[in-house]
Amino acid sequence: MGLKRKTTLIIFLLFALLLVLLLTISRRNILAGFTLLEKKFVIQNITRGRNALENEEKNLEHILIDWARWDDTYAFVQNGSREYLDSNLVDNTFVDLNLDFIAFFSADGELVWGGGFDRQKREQRKLDPGVAAVLARVETKIRKEEKEGGGEASGILMLPHGPALVAMSPILTSDNQGPSRGVLVMGRFFNERETARLRDLARLALGFYDLDAPTLPDIVRKALAMERRQGAFPIIPTDKGKIYGFDIIDDMLGAPALVMEVAIPRDIYKQGLLTVRQNLLALLLIGSIVAVAMSAVMENFVLKRITSLVSQISAVRKDKNAPRKTVVGGADEIAGLSGAINEMLDEVDLAAFELMESEDRYALATKAAKVGVWDWDAITNSFFIDPNLKTMLGYGDDEIDNSFDGWLKLIHRRDRQAFRRAGIRIRRGRDAVFVGEYRVSHKDGSRRWFFVRGDILRDADGEAVRCVGTANDITERKAAEKSIRELTAELITAQENERGRIARELHDNLAQDLSSLKIAGEMLLRNNPRIFEKDGEKAAGLSRLLDRCINTVRDMAYALRPPNLEHLGLKTTLSILCRDFEAASGVRTEFRCTGFDESGPTGEDAINLYRFVQEALNNVKKHAGATKVSVKIVQSHPNLILRVEDNGRGFSPEEEGDRAARRRRMGLRSMEERILLLGGAVRVVSRPGKGAGIIAEVPYVGREENGDQENPDH
Repeated sequence: MGLKRKTTLIIFLLFALLLVLLLTISRRNILAGFTLLEKKFVIQNITRGRNALENEEKNLEHILIDWARWDDTYAFVQNGSREYLDSNLVDNTFVDLNLDFIAFFSADGELVWGGGFDRQKREQRKLDPGVAAVLARVETKIRKEEKEGGGEASGILMLPHGPALVAMSPILTSDNQGPSRGVLVMGRFFNERETARLRDLARLALGFYDLDAPTLPDIVRKALAMERRQGAFPIIPTDKGKIYGFDIIDDMLGAPALVMEVAIPRDIYKQGLLTVRQNLLALLLIGSIVAVAMSAVMENFVLKRITSLVSQISAVRKDKNAPRKTVVGGADEIAGLSGAINEMLDEVDLAAFELMESEDRYALATKAAKVGVWDWDAITNSFFIDPNLKTMLGYGDDEIDNSFDGWLKLIHRRDRQAFRRAGIRIRRGRDAVFVGEYRVSHKDGSRRWFFVRGDILRDADGEAVRCVGTANDITERKAAEKSIRELTAELITAQENERGRIARELHDNLAQDLSSLKIAGEMLLRNNPRIFEKDGEKAAGLSRLLDRCINTVRDMAYALRPPNLEHLGLKTTLSILCRDFEAASGVRTEFRCTGFDESGPTGEDAINLYRFVQEALNNVKKHAGATKVSVKIVQSHPNLILRVEDNGRGFSPEEEGDRAARRRRMGLRSMEERILLLGGAVRVVSRPGKGAGIIAEVPYVGREENGDQENPDH
C-alpha cells in the first residue's frame, strides 16, 4: 500500500476514531444525564406511590376517628347494644366506607363485636377467627401506646387472607374524653381491587407483592436479591421499554410486609437516544468535510516531498558506492528530516563497527567467566538460550530447542521438580528476583552445576510476563564445597571420636580412681575411730569434695559423649537431655517426638542431631531469658524436622548474624554445618520480644541411597 493510500486511510481511521470517541463521550454525558433524570423521575414516582398509600391510610384513619370519638360507640363497647348494631353496622356502612371488616375490642382486650363484609354477595359475615386473633395482638399494642401517650395507628397489616389496610383508635367520648373503653378497628383487604383503585388515584402503574408469597414475578425476585446484596433497592430498566422502581412497605408493627413496584415507560431515555443520534449525524457531516480538506493539504505539502525523500534513500541503499546524502528543498521539518538522515547514515557505519567490536568482547568475556544469558517470555513460553551457554553444555546453537520444555529436558531429573516449582513461583508469586542452583546434563553425559539468577518483570496485576537472567557454571565451586564438606565431616567425626576417647578415659580411669579413693578413705576412717573422732568434720568435707569431683568428671564425660545415645537411641537420649536441662536451668522444657520408632536415626546422624539440640538449648540458657522451651522432632516423609522454640526475648536474625561474624562466634554456624553434613537446611525464625525458633529439616528416608543430596531449590 502506497504512502498516499496509507495517509488517506490514517486520516479516515483517525476521523472514525474521533467519531467513536465523540460518540462515546456524547453517549456517556448525554445518556448519563437522561438516565439520571429518568432515575430521579422513578424515585419521584416511588415517593408518589408511597404518598398515595399513606393518604389512603390517613383517609381510613379519619373515618375511624369519627366512629371511635362517638358517645354511641363509647356506650356500645360497654353495654353491647343491639340497637347500635342495627342502626349503624348495616351493609351500606361497609359499602359507603369501603370497608371489609370492623372490630370492637374492650379495654380488657376482649372482642366485643367483629364483622366482615362479602363484597361479591353484598352481605355481612362473621369476622374470621384468624383475622380476629391478629387484630387482637395489634390492638394490645395500641392500648399500650395509648397509656404511653400514643393514640391512633394505621397501616398495612398481614392477615391470614393477605395484606389489609387497617386503622385503629382508642374509643373515647364525642368530647375526646376518657378513660378509653377499648379499641375500634376498621380495615379493607389490600387486594387487586384496592391496588387498582390506588393506581387510579396516583395515576401510576403500581404493584404490591407479599414478601412471603411463594411465587413472585421474576423482576421482583431480582430486585429483592439485589437489595439483600447492596442494602438498597435498584432501579431496573428492561428491554420492553419500561423501567422499574421498588420500595419496602412496613406493616403496623414495623416489620417488612410488601414490595411496592412502580413501572414507568422509558420516554426520557428514548429522548436521550434521539439526541445522541442527531449529534452523530452532525459529527459525520462535519468530520467528512474536515477529512477531505486534510487529505488535500497532506497530498500537496507533505506526501510529495516525503515520496521524493524515500526515492533518494532507496537509491542510497541500492548503490553502496553512491554518496550517502539526501536533498529536500525548504526549511521545515521534512528538510530537517533529510539532514538528520544524512547524519544518521554517517553514524550507522560507526555504530556497526562498534557493535561488532562489542559482540566480540561479550563473547570473549562470557566464555572466560563461564556465564550464559537466558530470557523466558512467560506469556508465549518461548525461552531464549545464549549460544555461549549451549556451548558450555557441549551443544550447538540449533541442538537445543528455545523453549521452557527444551531447557527442562536438560535439567537433572532430581532437580527437575524443583525447577518446575520455581517456574510456578515465577508465574504466581510476587518475588522480583529468581535465584537457584541446578544440575544440568552435558552432552557427554556428565553433570554441570549452574547458578541461575533472573529478574522477574510483572504487569500491573502482578502477573509475570518475562524473566531475564544469567546462568553461571559453578561446577568447580560445587566440587570444592563438596571437598570442604567431606573434610568438615572428617574433622567433626575425628572430634567426636576424640571426645568419646576422652569421655571413656574420664569415666573409666579418673572417675573410677576418685571413687576408689573415696571408698579407701571411708574404710580408713571406719578402721581408725580415733581419727574420725578427732578430724571427723574434715573427713566428711573431704568425702563431699570427692563426691563433687566424681560427679563433675562424670558430667564432663557425659557432655563429651552421651553414652545413652548408643544404647537407648536418639529419642530417649534427647528426652533425658531436655529433662536434665530443665533441672539445671529452671526453664520449663517440653519434648515431643513423632513419626519414628524408639531408635530413630543412628550413628553420625544421631550424634549430629543431638549436638544440634544441645547447642540450641545452651543458647536458650545463655541468651534467651526464656521461661519455656519446646523441642519437637517429627518424621514427615521423606524428611525429619527438628524444631527448638522458646518464649524468650528474641532477636533479629540478620543483626545477630552480623554480630556473630564480627565477634567470631560459631554457635549458629556450627549448628548449620552439622545439618548441612546431613544434606539438610536450617532456618531461624525470631523477632525482638517474640521469642525465637530454629528449625532443621534433613532428609531421613532414603538419604543414604540418594548419594550427594544437595538442595538445589533456593
